[in-house]
Amino acid sequence: MKKYAVWMALACLLAGAGISAVAVAQIISESRELTVRVLDVGQGDAIFIRTPYHQSILIDGGPDDRTQRQISRLLPLFDRTIDLMILTHPHADHVRGLVPILDRFDIRQVYISGRSNASGEYDAFESAVGARAIRQESIWKGKRIVFGADLSLDILAPLRDEREVTDDDLNNSSVVGMLTFGSHRILLMGDAGEPVERELMRRDLLRDVDVLKVGHHGSKYASMSEFLKRVSPEFAIISSGKGNDYGHPHHQVLDRLADAHARVLRTDINGTVTVRIRDSILDIQAKK
Repeated sequence: MKKYAVWMALACLLAGAGISAVAVAQIISESRELTVRVLDVGQGDAIFIRTPYHQSILIDGGPDDRTQRQISRLLPLFDRTIDLMILTHPHADHVRGLVPILDRFDIRQVYISGRSNASGEYDAFESAVGARAIRQESIWKGKRIVFGADLSLDILAPLRDEREVTDDDLNNSSVVGMLTFGSHRILLMGDAGEPVERELMRRDLLRDVDVLKVGHHGSKYASMSEFLKRVSPEFAIISSGKGNDYGHPHHQVLDRLADAHARVLRTDINGTVTVRIRDSILDIQAKK
């Protein structure tokens, strides 16, 4: 509500300064748009979300400071606040880029998967959060984060008892979330692989989605055919680095996505992928 009041005050100032009523109306009407950007950060993950309620959400930070530089360009000059930061899991290609963001922005809340990692990158992240006394919480399946009357993020994983997934891989402790705006759904898989996909299906937690953020950069150990059939995405977005050492995305996954009739967009080829939902219409674009 505070940010909405700021926008309204700004609109009134513009009107008082002689800016046209059409321009003022455009500023206010933009508040009904949800924007989800899968940023081009190389071999890593970073998703930046602007809600219709002028909230900023960052999911993962990528491998370096490219995320910070991109967010600095995306946010208005007078807005240096990120309302929510989510670390899906503590691997370097997701956590390292969060530290420069913590240095430059006012972070209101941090959610983590509840799994730690004995690494310099994760230690630096924890130190930065602690030094700023930012509220931090581990999240699990069943939590719902409500951003507005028609916008929420339902956490589908990790499970409180990870033994039910029978996998010690940090990737499979990833925060998995279903972002719902009106009738549209976007499934964000982090680096979760086949064991998590099977558990989500077993628990009947999956629904048809408009957009799938493909798990684990397009690894062949994720995005199983049965899972893709269950979620039936119209669009699939893969975040991976050009010429990466892992061969992501693997051709097996690309074949499965083709069989599922999903339109694939890749950050290594297409650049940053932007999903916009406004007036119940979903539009997706990419820019290198």
